[in-house]
Amino acid sequence: MEEIYMKGCLSRREWCSDKVHLKSYFERYRESLSVTSTKKTEIDILQQLVPQSNELSQEELAILKNVMRGEQLTTLLDEDVIKKNIIKLKNKPSTSSAADKANSSQSILKSTYHSRRKDRLKADKYRVVRREINLNPVERVGPKNLVADRDFLVSFRIHDPFNHMVGDHARPGHCSQQINVLGHQLLTTLRDKIICESDFQDTRGDISENPDAPVTERAREMCPSSMFYIDNTFYIDTRHHGAQDYSAPVREWGKKIGIQFGDTQPMECTLVEDLEVRFGYPYLYLHQGCCEHLIIISDSRLLKNKDSLYGSDYPLITRVSQKNLIHCMTCSRFPAKWIVRDSDRLAHDPTYQCGS
Repeated sequence: MEEIYMKGCLSRREWCSDKVHLKSYFERYRESLSVTSTKKTEIDILQQLVPQSNELSQEELAILKNVMRGEQLTTLLDEDVIKKNIIKLKNKPSTSSAADKANSSQSILKSTYHSRRKDRLKADKYRVVRREINLNPVERVGPKNLVADRDFLVSFRIHDPFNHMVGDHARPGHCSQQINVLGHQLLTTLRDKIICESDFQDTRGDISENPDAPVTERAREMCPSSMFYIDNTFYIDTRHHGAQDYSAPVREWGKKIGIQFGDTQPMECTLVEDLEVRFGYPYLYLHQGCCEHLIIISDSRLLKNKDSLYGSDYPLITRVSQKNLIHCMTCSRFPAKWIVRDSDRLAHDPTYQCGS
């Protein structure tokens, strides 16, 4: 599938990185680091770069440090240049070709299309950013079992259930949550942390006779099967008895049309650090039979002291999407609880109503 996605579209896939084996990369990266326990002062750096400065006294070093400040490098001429306003060219030279000038109608349509597309992409960009809410980690009390500059995390961006549209109605997928997973954690920890509405659906069916009865079973408990598709490999959740292999019909379909898929691996036996991934590349998470989520690995880095060093905090949800609450169409005050259809007594079909 990667050959199909990347074929002939390298210029359009610039956001996808080369393949990276996470464990091997961070092993090499840690070896290149020179971590020191004490922070060097400016005088220590000066004595290291200029050995002759070791013969100076502390007073002379303090004077030298004051002389070498960045403020001393600014002259009056520099300040005058900074204060001057830069004159911008208002009339930019025309970049249109002779063919565009010859056919002005097509040129206008072309410029209008690109202008509208640029505005739409800009609006989508800021709309996606504003829909996300950053979550601050909760303060923990207890031993810290993670080490900064040794353990690393991987950021997974989980998108809303996939709904493909083409043309002018196409919009970028919305990220529903961002989850940071440690490299030595299993893929099942990521799967258990993903929140989707379809996992919490009531499985009782028609509850008209007793709508307030407590929910006894959710969809996630009835159908716990799930699958990741990463780097042409299917990772199947086989922890539960009777779990289905969602990759079987896909691999059978691939044989019929000549697409070569990879093998299958148990999700509960695969570490995140053993994955070979592309950053920015869309991968797949499938559950509940037909609920598909695009997953994008956006970042991976070593832990720092400002990060949570408690292993129990991970996987850690750092961002969630801002959901719009649907209010009751009658009172416009309380959130809707019921959806009423085919009613001749209500003005709208369907109508959202609260429980009061």
